Amino acid sequence: MGNNFQGNRKDGKGNNQDKKELVMKPDDYPKILTMKTNKENLVSLIDSINSFVKGNFESITSNQLRNIYDEISKAKTLIDIQLIRPKLAYNAGRKAETKEVMAFLDGLLKKAGLEIQNKPDKENEIIQNIIEYFAALVSYHKFHFGEK
Repeated sequence: MGNNFQGNRKDGKGNNQDKKELVMKPDDYPKILTMKTNKENLVSLIDSINSFVKGNFESITSNQLRNIYDEISKAKTLIDIQLIRPKLAYNAGRKAETKEVMAFLDGLLKKAGLEIQNKPDKENEIIQNIIEYFAALVSYHKFHFGEK
């Protein structure tokens, strides 16, 4: 899953920014979607989330992140999760430096949707893992960047 938002602006803004390598990759999606049931990977996953936020979330405001988390925390169904994806695109469009992170989060929600379609009995579990993941993002953002 590539960057869904890269280079989509017609005015060219944001396409020449210095790119930081994302600490978390699409290969981490399965670990995130099973974080509460896959205890072997939990410690390293939490460490990766911490590093991900520290290294890639400086341009994201706490307000942006809280707004996304508020939407995620209300999600009860696959539809709720998928309707958050356009809001990630909106955030990416507002601030070019956030495109890579927002694309990663969009990819996670897309992967969650596909997993739920394939395993409908896991819908609640997957949604709860996404909520926990976003709660960790908010927590580490507060730790590293305060009220920024």
